[in-house]
Amino acid sequence: MADYEIKDPKEITTSIRKLERTDPNDAELFNQINEKLINNDAFLNEKIIQLKEFLNYMPINGGNFDGNEPNGVLIDGGIY
Repeated sequence: MADYEIKDPKEITTSIRKLERTDPNDAELFNQINEKLINNDAFLNEKIIQLKEFLNYMPINGGNFDGNEPNGVLIDGGIY
């Protein structure tokens, strides 16, 4: 049994075919839809990991990295 192909680079599909009652009960049709959903999951998972890695560098308690800056620290044009 083959696995679904995960695209690299990951990409998201915003339009996925809706099944109709008249569609054939065919594995190829289901596989096309499932592959898009699985690739969407892989894309979102990658973005979650990137966000978690980014947040690891954010300052604590609205201050600098030790949390002692009362006015916040400037990161990418915003005060945090």
